[in-house]
Amino acid sequence: MADSNEGRLKIPIFRIGSWKHPAYGVIEGTQDKFNGFIENFRKNVLGRPPFVRLGHTKDNAATFGDAPAEAWVSELMQEGNVLYALAWPTNSSIVEAVKNKRYRFASPEYNPDYLDKETGNKVGPVLEAVGLTNEPFLTRLPETVMLADPPDTIYLDHEEVFKMPENNDAIKKLAEGFVKFFDFLKLGSAANAVSAGLSDDEKKKLAEVDEMKVKLASAEQQLKETQSKVSLAEQNAWASQVEARLTTLVAAGVPPAMCDQAKTILLANAAMGTTIIKLADNKEITMAEQVYATLDALPKEHRIQLSQMGAQSSTKPGQATVKECYGDVVPQLSDK
Repeated sequence: MADSNEGRLKIPIFRIGSWKHPAYGVIEGTQDKFNGFIENFRKNVLGRPPFVRLGHTKDNAATFGDAPAEAWVSELMQEGNVLYALAWPTNSSIVEAVKNKRYRFASPEYNPDYLDKETGNKVGPVLEAVGLTNEPFLTRLPETVMLADPPDTIYLDHEEVFKMPENNDAIKKLAEGFVKFFDFLKLGSAANAVSAGLSDDEKKKLAEVDEMKVKLASAEQQLKETQSKVSLAEQNAWASQVEARLTTLVAAGVPPAMCDQAKTILLANAAMGTTIIKLADNKEITMAEQVYATLDALPKEHRIQLSQMGAQSSTKPGQATVKECYGDVVPQLSDK
């Protein structure tokens, strides 16, 4: 999370969906409504920032003025199908209340078709306030959290927590093996299997554990072989890449001896292709690219001309005479 967000409340206020309210009828969360919320907030149609209060005010209470602001909304943003309000808290008590889960959810106070007080025009949905509550009407909203406070702590919304895949057969079998193993230990402890002998069921479980050990050892060996093959393939790919780059430099006149020395260094460590270094001008470049750049910076007067490395042209078909082609092996043709 960026530093500019540290210390702000991240409050889920709406999600895409539909609800039936006993007083207001059907309440819908749509993308168009979210776009309207965000646009009107950025235009400051309300004339003030929406504020965050604890709970909702009663019908006979003031809607603004008497209720203290626990936080001030500074931004509306959408992540996935959820609309969030980012707000700066006004006191440490509300921060602790959110951290300690005293207030976990929120509910928006909004006008679905707000009448602009300055223009007299209806402008669509406008957020007026947010109530922190543990009984929100809108269901299945993520929890309110603090953003990066303290900086070394990460707070996750419940929808952002990833579960381990459940379709991994190897992991399932390994887990089943551990369960059976511990079941065996429990049985052995209860029956004092060492002194009293093992029952047929316990012997069967022990055999299953031994079988699982063999399968696990085989799986580990297969994993090592696979890793070795992958490593070899990566090394071969890196070698081909280095060879291609250096061949281009040799063709440009860089002495082959220099390229061979660079090749030895590059092939010794494939990580040079991904390791980033920062130059004096703050430019970032991989170590490999820096090696290539150093070779390519060789002055023209120190480069080898193509003519020095042998003929760079071939005889076109039909241009050579029979004498030129076979005169050295057929003496009779040399006299013609």
